[in-house]
Amino acid sequence: MRMVPAPKLGSVDMLQTDDQRLTDRINHERSRYFAAGQWSGPIGITAAVGFYAVIISSTSNSPGPLRWWVGAMFLFVLLQAGAFLVPLAARRLDNRGIPILSDVAYSLIGLGWGSVLWLDLDASRATDVRWVTLSTMFAVSAGVVAGISGVNFLSAAVFLPMWAGAIGALVAIGHPTTAAACAAFALICFRDLYRSGYLWTELMTLRVVSHDVAETNLWAATHDPMTSLVNRSSFLLAVHERAAASNSPITVMFIDLDRFKEVNDNLGHAAGDHVLTEAANRIKASLRATDLVGRFGGDEFCVLLDPHSDASAADRLAHELIEALERPLDGPWGPELIDISASIGIASFAPSDASPERLLLDADFAMYEAKRLGRRRVVNFGSELEAELSARLGLKSDLRRLIREGLLEADAQPIFNLRNGAVAGVELLARWRLPDGTAVPPSVFIPLAEELGLIGQVTGLMLRAAADRLQAWEGHPELGQARVTVNVSASDFTDATLVAAVAEVVAEFQIGPGRLVLELTESLDVA
Repeated sequence: MRMVPAPKLGSVDMLQTDDQRLTDRINHERSRYFAAGQWSGPIGITAAVGFYAVIISSTSNSPGPLRWWVGAMFLFVLLQAGAFLVPLAARRLDNRGIPILSDVAYSLIGLGWGSVLWLDLDASRATDVRWVTLSTMFAVSAGVVAGISGVNFLSAAVFLPMWAGAIGALVAIGHPTTAAACAAFALICFRDLYRSGYLWTELMTLRVVSHDVAETNLWAATHDPMTSLVNRSSFLLAVHERAAASNSPITVMFIDLDRFKEVNDNLGHAAGDHVLTEAANRIKASLRATDLVGRFGGDEFCVLLDPHSDASAADRLAHELIEALERPLDGPWGPELIDISASIGIASFAPSDASPERLLLDADFAMYEAKRLGRRRVVNFGSELEAELSARLGLKSDLRRLIREGLLEADAQPIFNLRNGAVAGVELLARWRLPDGTAVPPSVFIPLAEELGLIGQVTGLMLRAAADRLQAWEGHPELGQARVTVNVSASDFTDATLVAAVAEVVAEFQIGPGRLVLELTESLDVA
């Protein structure tokens, strides 16, 4: 491991970084530590100075010099207190995040205590021992308290002038042994201050970096990295909070870009990412500060409107968003201009009428209705759509059960040879009949199966139904060589299990070549 040279006492450059922001954050943390320990640190030292000064002035037999000394010390005390009496906004901080008044006051206090022995150089006075004792007590308390607060350089500001003055006075009054002991103690204190000083800086740096990492992780967990909009979970949380805090109707817009798939297919995903970023910027620019927009993935965005927005304001804003998104867009991929639009669904309910999840579901359903009606439209979720959505949700539940139990029917539609009128084969068509005999059109339940991710299971049921037909026709004079055609959805071709499912059926039922035909169905893309 490569060792980094130790920094100077109180230095914020221990990481030897040029990142000014990190330096500022470390200084801010040091200032917080200093302020947090003001009662045991700055204010505590201030109280100790005043207390010692009163004791000395009341017990001294030489009141003249000590009176001036006590006055000076109280002046220094007031200077130290001023560092916290000045409003935070008006405080001037040094380059280490500490009030400049504190820097000056600590040095002056140390100078004052270091000079106390020079007030009376009579070696025969027993009070000299008292001055030494009081100075040592104050030195230890000041150093320990400041060290605990993580501002060791302030301890040095007290120690240096105090011990220099005290040691000099002890030598002058004929106490070289005591002076040597004090000097040794001072060296030990400075050594510990020096070593613990950059340890505190390391700890503060670790706190800053850890805090930044936590903030980054929190942001990544709640925002979309491409557009910097809030993600689905954060958006839902905002809707929950709005519902809990207000009785006003909650209105959301579900926005889906029209023809976005063409951008990815024709120009690539880099162009698609550029379109999404620009769309997010245009949506944000069109909204008010009290509105919230999030990206739900793909080309879907959702807007939580200001609680004071009525139906007409929401409708007006939705049309403004469509106009903003329709402005031609160019980009770094070439000179082509991209024309996009949007379909928007709006849902609004009182907080007690629907959950946030249901509110988004309703807005999403209204958006798909806007696409079905021809794109570039705004549809408000109303009673008719609510009835249709309820029926659709019921169909989804029934379809899951039907597929799980294998109850889909397979109708055979004959295919004739026009030359001789013989049956060349049949086309199997999936059919769903409700218990009352009503037929659910394939145009309804096939898209539902695709949406639910069940279309592969539907295809599997049809493949086995075709295999049963072919097996039953073996040896039949007219149908022995007939073909069976099974419709396959385009989404099946993106499923790696299709080939395996076909191979399994062919092997199990011993189907001859050319007798099982897969036909790609037509579909309408409304994206």
